[in-house]
Amino acid sequence: MKYNTSTDLIRVVQVSKNEWEFEFPRLDSRVYEVLGSAIDEVEEGDLSKATADFQLLIQGFPEFLNAYHNLAMAYDQVGEHNEARELWHAVDEIRKNAFPDAFKRSRHRLPWVILENRQFLRVYHGWGLELFNINALGAIKVFREMLSMNPNDNQGIRALAVGCYFELGKPEKVISLCNRYRNNTMEQII
Repeated sequence: MKYNTSTDLIRVVQVSKNEWEFEFPRLDSRVYEVLGSAIDEVEEGDLSKATADFQLLIQGFPEFLNAYHNLAMAYDQVGEHNEARELWHAVDEIRKNAFPDAFKRSRHRLPWVILENRQFLRVYHGWGLELFNINALGAIKVFREMLSMNPNDNQGIRALAVGCYFELGKPEKVISLCNRYRNNTMEQII
């Protein structure tokens, strides 16, 4: 399936000096209800119905990152890894084009506490995990970017970064990351 990676329907807007927020103007409660039903179908084991519903959501709302995320996870669950990888790649293309030039990854943030940012942070986390299965170097790039954009790391990305750094033979990076999260209670960081 060819995915529309146009970002015309997604906006990333500045909400304070350093914080930004994703906006999805077309997504309303009805769209989220369909997503919820499709997630329920996955949990009930009706993966073919769920994947069809996720695909319909993506066709009608190509900006709906949660639909990509859940469809990719459903594909992974049934062993259709190439299809999942294609979805993660489509989301990475959306990511490359979604941010305005004014957004500087080195100093601007996409905090998890802003609910609309969670779609992107979840799906980008999924892309990082997909890359981790293939190439730790590609994964660490995603994980570093995520830690830069959401330094509070509400998703536990720092633990995945530790795994990548060990895989890449960079213990000094592990030590640096552990120092950065000194008050952490995650076993990978302590």
